[in-house]
Amino acid sequence: AEAAKGASEGLEVLINKYLDENPAIIADYQKNDKAANKVIGFVMKQSGGQYSSAEVVETTKRLIESRF
Repeated sequence: AEAAKGASEGLEVLINKYLDENPAIIADYQKNDKAANKVIGFVMKQSGGQYSSAEVVETTKRLIESRF
């Protein structure tokens, strides 16, 4: 089933808020993409598994890379 558009927008809001509060992750990610795991873990906890891990990983990496 396709995730509701509102749900993935909520996901982006969660990730962007976390990145705003933790800007060092962007620099860390440039050196080692495992830095994304902090964001992914946070989002999975906050959202209570509302999103698939694949969706969270893909969206997290896209949003981090958009800030380079």
